[in-house]
Amino acid sequence: MGIRSLSKLILDNSKNGIKQVDSLEVYRGKIIAFDASMHIYQLMTAIKYQEKGEESDKKEYLSVMDFCAKNDLNKESAYEYLCTVMDIDNLARYAAIEIYSANTDWPNLNVRVMRIKDSKKNKWFYVLKDMDCSYSYSGNEMHKFDMFAVLKSKKDPFSVIFNALMKTKVFRKKLANELNRLMNDEFKVQNQLANYRKLVKQLENEMTHQINRWQFPQSLNKWKYNVSNFEVFIMKRKFYILQQIEKYLK
Repeated sequence: MGIRSLSKLILDNSKNGIKQVDSLEVYRGKIIAFDASMHIYQLMTAIKYQEKGEESDKKEYLSVMDFCAKNDLNKESAYEYLCTVMDIDNLARYAAIEIYSANTDWPNLNVRVMRIKDSKKNKWFYVLKDMDCSYSYSGNEMHKFDMFAVLKSKKDPFSVIFNALMKTKVFRKKLANELNRLMNDEFKVQNQLANYRKLVKQLENEMTHQINRWQFPQSLNKWKYNVSNFEVFIMKRKFYILQQIEKYLK
């Protein structure tokens, strides 16, 4: 949150860079910048689940989970009802991205669900949040990671809804189609590698300064090792996802 030791850095390089003022009036009519990231983080942490929603919204979302836990979605009427309260296409797309990415900080954390009130399509839908622990972040064998098995063992609201849908052929087909579409479009290996290598090239010249200042990563060689693991994930993930599609979605 913010830039560590920024005040000291400014004073070391500019003795007049920091001044005390008697009144905020001196800033009237001027454009100023300040670091509000910590305050934003604290606010989001404080309101946690609801984030502009009401307690009644939370109860209604949890009622969807309860419905999925108690009903067989292979029954046409049950599946059709779920489609009226939840955007199933969005759920499949959201799950496909998280599953492919091997996000180990999900779904126990970082699940964000919302709906647009006063809309003709007042359905719940999911949005991506905080995917730092994806790809090879959690180890150099993460391209083999089986997110389906993880979801199967979870009891959080998203997993309950997902696992209920997984019992239906129509959703399994939808999810398989979405995974295949992603891997042949946005997540196409050649596209990912090209964009990733471009980013690595931009950062490489800055890494020595980064390491000297923050001692993280431990060395340039360690950074290059992590970069290599990330590329391995990109190159090999599709093979294992195709295996998982065959195992879970047929």
